[in-house]
Amino acid sequence: MSEIRVALITQSGEAKVEKKWLRNNFDVGRSVHRSENQMLPKPLDAKTKKPIQPAHDFKVHIEPDRFTEENYHQDVEDWKFGKLSALREIQLAIEGNYDYYYMGYYIQSCIKMRYKAAYRPQYVLDPDTYTWDPLDSDLLARLSLRKYVSLSREKRLNIPPEPMPASVELARNTLAPLSGPPSPETLEDLSDYIKAQVDPLELHAKDRSIFEARTPGAMTLEEIERDIRLGEWNIRIQGFMAQLQDLESWEASETSNPRSLKGILAELAALLGPELVRQTAITFQ
Repeated sequence: MSEIRVALITQSGEAKVEKKWLRNNFDVGRSVHRSENQMLPKPLDAKTKKPIQPAHDFKVHIEPDRFTEENYHQDVEDWKFGKLSALREIQLAIEGNYDYYYMGYYIQSCIKMRYKAAYRPQYVLDPDTYTWDPLDSDLLARLSLRKYVSLSREKRLNIPPEPMPASVELARNTLAPLSGPPSPETLEDLSDYIKAQVDPLELHAKDRSIFEARTPGAMTLEEIERDIRLGEWNIRIQGFMAQLQDLESWEASETSNPRSLKGILAELAALLGPELVRQTAITFQ
């Protein structure tokens, strides 16, 4: 009996120490697993002598990418299920020994995405250099002021976290002073960046393929030539099946030319990957 009593006292003491620790600290692993159904203390039902189960059980399912009222009802919005899911995914990443947890796209003007900025430290991808920058107060201020933000370009041009001038002429008077007179290349760079605030697509609209732009997630031109037989990609023309290499103009075009047929379809293949290229057929409309 004394041994059992000592064990109970030890468990009780550990519970008090843990409760005190949790009051002053946050551990995502403990918090995530303590809320799991199998970890919750459940009193016994007086009649059945079985544990009483919770009235609701929160589960995460992988479902098709389509909207349903059942999955996204406003009645449960205050429960912040998105944050609960993120915390669980962060813990899964920790337990899987991953270095980073990817939260997807971040759009400052989208209110539903702003919760992502609450997780620190966090990094966002520079669209010009594809380097990762800390999502700190400085970058958040810039994102709130502009349609297009490249922190590397703004540092290069000494652009402060303030509203962008509407023209290069105004920019010369309002931007931080550059070391010496600006070169023609610097003025062109600044002009392009100012134009990008009106239409961000204009900044990368100069006949540049995704291979030259090093688009994240896309295959390189070398990988395309090594892993995909582009000419054997199936095509459907007026109900008949054929292959790209059957086209009369196929051999005359180059994958390195973003305006040629082969170049356009090489970019599409780079985004789809070898497996989908083998399983799909192209229809010209």
